[in-house]
Amino acid sequence: MRNAEFRAWLKGYFELAEPGPLDVAQVQIIVNHLNLAETVEGVLDAENLEIRAAIRRFRDGGKTDAAALGILTAALQKVLHLP
Repeated sequence: MRNAEFRAWLKGYFELAEPGPLDVAQVQIIVNHLNLAETVEGVLDAENLEIRAAIRRFRDGGKTDAAALGILTAALQKVLHLP
């Protein structure tokens, strides 16, 4: 999976997911796919670095409640230019 393919996959993931914030298990799935893109290309592009930064802020915050997950979900959707 390449950088652009990861973003296409993530957009599709959001389109198929139930409305509302991601859950912790879904965040881990996203991280796994992001790591795959980095492994394949050897580096993450600017948009995917922004996605990784949002996930790190979420994890560093230590909260996994609906509000924190909602903030992360909105941040990821913003990077992807989703409504």
